[in-house]
Amino acid sequence: MRKTESDFLPLRKIIRRLIQDLRNEDGAELRMEIERVWRVAAGELAAVTRVRSVRKGRVVIESENSSVLAEARQFCADRFLSGLREAGLSGIERVVFELAESQQEADG
Repeated sequence: MRKTESDFLPLRKIIRRLIQDLRNEDGAELRMEIERVWRVAAGELAAVTRVRSVRKGRVVIESENSSVLAEARQFCADRFLSGLREAGLSGIERVVFELAESQQEADG
């Protein structure tokens, strides 16, 4: 029996899935570390903010309260970026603060 390329298609899918799972696992660990650093940097503000996304060297911090975001931007951003560098996460160069979408809709 002659093997064809299509015989290996399931194996390719399995390998792709394994690679994707490894990337997701690494991504989950990275996100957990970023969230930990944010909690330390934000102190009490961490209870009313959250890390919404991490992408392309940028972390988005979200809150439903614009006053909290202003305070976090003013007092926590530099401490957070320093904490990320100390944790070996120097690839993250920017932190952005955004109002939660549900709050934007209520205001608009």
